[in-house]
Amino acid sequence: MLRLRVLSWADSAIRPHTIRPISNMITPSVLAVHKADGASTREGQGPIAGKPAHWGNKQGTLFDNPWDSWRDASAGDIFGMFAHSFREMKSPPSSEVVRHFPIRVPDFGASFQDSHPAEIKATWLGHACFLIEFPREPDQDRGIRILIDPVFSNRCSPFSFMGPSRFTPAPCQAADIPEIDVLVLSHNHYDHMDLPTLKALASKPESSHVRIVVPLNNAHHLASTGFASKQITELDWWESADVDIGSGKGVIRIGAKPAQHMTARGISDRKKSLWASFLFETRPSLEPSSPSGVKVYFTGDTGYSALSPSADPDSHFTTDTPVCPAFREIGEKHGPIDLALVPVGAYRPRAFMSPLHCDPWDAVRLFKDIKAKRAIAMHYGVWQLTTETIDEPVRLLAESRDRLGVTEEEFGTLEIGQTGVYPVGK
Repeated sequence: MLRLRVLSWADSAIRPHTIRPISNMITPSVLAVHKADGASTREGQGPIAGKPAHWGNKQGTLFDNPWDSWRDASAGDIFGMFAHSFREMKSPPSSEVVRHFPIRVPDFGASFQDSHPAEIKATWLGHACFLIEFPREPDQDRGIRILIDPVFSNRCSPFSFMGPSRFTPAPCQAADIPEIDVLVLSHNHYDHMDLPTLKALASKPESSHVRIVVPLNNAHHLASTGFASKQITELDWWESADVDIGSGKGVIRIGAKPAQHMTARGISDRKKSLWASFLFETRPSLEPSSPSGVKVYFTGDTGYSALSPSADPDSHFTTDTPVCPAFREIGEKHGPIDLALVPVGAYRPRAFMSPLHCDPWDAVRLFKDIKAKRAIAMHYGVWQLTTETIDEPVRLLAESRDRLGVTEEEFGTLEIGQTGVYPVGK
């Protein structure tokens, strides 16, 4: 039986907040809602009095990035991006795909269950999709499992007949996913929120006990999936939900944190649903003061800085642009983090994409800001969304690591379908 407590950390204290109506609790449950606060998004710094700086209206149905590291695209920026993409984007040859992206049939860490019971198991299913299994309790057959941003469709598009299609096949389908406890969706873009995949997951017999966590104003996107509304919890930045998995498996705290991005599923809903990164922490109990255990951080889709519109489209390794302060704040509040999942792809042309997506140089700087001990690269290897060659993100990641003094063991890659095993506290 899942039990849920929702709360948020305000610097180092929990601050009472007016309870907002929530009808999506699995009963019986424990609920407390507290005021969310973070220095980089604090009330009074944004356009709406008495609301967090990232809120664009009083209702919490419009959002923005409240930092100098963000730049909204102008009509000229958008035209330039499409012109660049038309000139530069080419489908990758099949020989290159096979050479750079071998596909494994995932076993989701089953081969490590007995040999590594006290370590994190992370299975990369391509792009931004991961299945994370936390260390298991001594009397349990598995640890807490979280599925993140699953997309198994061929296209990441509102249409089945057009839009970006996979150049690597999905390593599995929804039917192959083992029993999960929590499903997390970072935002509503089609390469992260895929309704056919979610419908397939909801049709599984064990789906009724799954807790789904999304950023604010995203629950309505899931109405047609088959998941019950009581299974879905929305969180604002800096809010957290404590989920008691039951059956002796333990408690997981799921914290929504800032990310620098935007949302839209059509032409009229730009920034009307929130985007977020997420911190997952094991806890010994539902008590708010209970200490953190294992920490895994998923950045979601995010940029880190904003290059000038006149910047060289091949610009990398820049240090003179404003960077998003939220990641350093996350590191200060929550570091050290045992494992981070950090995007390294879909970044050209840089002048247009830098506010939205990290390149490998930004990814390694972000990794250092959040005080992570290990990281896995993501957000590449499935769809050609932008104009860099398919092998460039991994090559630039190696160069960026070398320039910034980070080892491959600290920030590495997985093959699609591969499970990595990561130590805790080392």
